[in-house]
Amino acid sequence: MKIIVIALLAALTTGIVAAQDSEKARRSAEVQVKMRQVDLLLNIMPLAMKKAQYKELLTQLERVRAAQVTILTREDEEIVKLDKVLTDALAAAREKGVYPTRELLAECKKVTRGLALNRLIARDQLVDAYYETVAKTLDKGQQKIMANSLDWKAIDPGAKLDEKPEEDKVRFFIRVVFFDPLSYDLMKELERKASDD
Repeated sequence: MKIIVIALLAALTTGIVAAQDSEKARRSAEVQVKMRQVDLLLNIMPLAMKKAQYKELLTQLERVRAAQVTILTREDEEIVKLDKVLTDALAAAREKGVYPTRELLAECKKVTRGLALNRLIARDQLVDAYYETVAKTLDKGQQKIMANSLDWKAIDPGAKLDEKPEEDKVRFFIRVVFFDPLSYDLMKELERKASDD
């Protein structure tokens, strides 16, 4: 899914990027990162974690990040396997007017769907492992804050989270907040300033 979305965005924005002011684009990206950091801090800081709690969560988050790198590396290996057949099909289309086959497109979709499914399964396993750390590290009050801090409807307008148990909401918080690539560094900074008791 990520791969298909990235490919579509790349195709749609190719002309725009060429005309875009690179300095403004860079600054815009920096400001967007700051916007996300503010959002993350508004979810992490109310947990009022102690230094030891940060340490536990960060140690587990390091394991998660390493697993995510392994997953993405495997995905890249699978995608790269398609390079030759795609390069040949593109060359034949450009040089000889030969249509790429629908079977080739079907194979590409099959690979990307399979990778997306594997990523979802792996993500759920990582959330399960991280939830165990959260459950033993954070008290019930902190978990309640996690469960109720996100604006669920803004994230998923169709969400019916009123009917969900608190554990599901905490797991969703883990995915959206703790697993965000920007959270690790923010949590490291907060850990340094956290109290020991």
